[in-house]
Amino acid sequence: MKNEKSSNGILAGDLVKRLRVERGWTQTKLAVQLGKTWNANRVSRVERGDLPLSRTVIVGLARAFEIRPERFYLDAIRQQLCGVGDGKILKLLEQMDRELEKLLTD
Repeated sequence: MKNEKSSNGILAGDLVKRLRVERGWTQTKLAVQLGKTWNANRVSRVERGDLPLSRTVIVGLARAFEIRPERFYLDAIRQQLCGVGDGKILKLLEQMDRELEKLLTD
């Protein structure tokens, strides 16, 4: 499965692409929304599942899509749980708890 948990962050390519397409944005338009360190190539890497997302990037994406960071994170985790074997679900849920705790205390 393409969007599995990485030690450096979460992968949420399908979610990012879905939210971008729902808004009718190109990858370039999303990159502009995210700021000067972003370009269409970087957005493409995220959407392909090649670039794990840090908390900072998750917050930036949530802001760009005008949703709460917790909602973005939960949707990304939910997406990852679809089709994942039982052994990985517990690890993903533990990671979700840790990340949500960080998001809610910032």
